[in-house]
Amino acid sequence: MKFRAILLIAILLGGTYAIIQSQNEYDERLFTELTNYMNDPFISVTLNKPSNFGTPPYEWVIDDETTLESLILFLEPYHVRKLKPDEISALQEKDGLRLVLETEYGNEFTIVVDSNYILLNTSTYYEIVNGPLKSDWIIKFFVNNKKSS
Repeated sequence: MKFRAILLIAILLGGTYAIIQSQNEYDERLFTELTNYMNDPFISVTLNKPSNFGTPPYEWVIDDETTLESLILFLEPYHVRKLKPDEISALQEKDGLRLVLETEYGNEFTIVVDSNYILLNTSTYYEIVNGPLKSDWIIKFFVNNKKSS
């Protein structure tokens, strides 16, 4: 009888822990918390500008370490929240200015500037809670670095 009671308590504690963890998964967190858990440094950022009225899409890559650090410093104060599956369907069709941060081990953070969401490794969506992103800063960032690259 004691064994059953202990087993039941263990199952209840495990279930409670799982529920708390699943709720915490959707809590707001800093952008750096999202990137730090992988311990995988960024090696490049790609700007993808969609085509407008018949013009071809535009893309260029920046891989300078100092430049990447300035972009990460810009993104640090932003807060993100993981989206639930029912919140994702509307975002998948949106197109706009995209930043694709690639890490050393192949992880990708795609930031859709106009829609204020982040796509992590093409499967996990996050929204930028304290946005919108300062798109004028991002545009200046790329224009300045386009000239020097």
